[in-house]
Amino acid sequence: MPFLSRQTPFKRLYGKISSYSHIRVFGCFAYATNVHVSHKFAPHAQKCVFLGYPLGQKAYKLYDLETHQVFNSRDVVFHKDISFCMNPLTLLSPP
Repeated sequence: MPFLSRQTPFKRLYGKISSYSHIRVFGCFAYATNVHVSHKFAPHAQKCVFLGYPLGQKAYKLYDLETHQVFNSRDVVFHKDISFCMNPLTLLSPP
């Protein structure tokens, strides 16, 4: 008789199935909410590419296409069908 009895280690330890709803496609296009808006007509979202997950935070690591900086954000809308590798010029125009 195997030790885990066909269960994952997470299920064996915590008694419930782990959730994978936060997993996203690496390199996909995303919009991150900009909380530091200078005036009310400024854009409220930043065009980004999803890079991964930062250590020790419940957030997403993103690359801003306009400022060329890497930052972390929790409020993100993902477009998993649009990849950054497809054509970077199409990402700069509105979908």
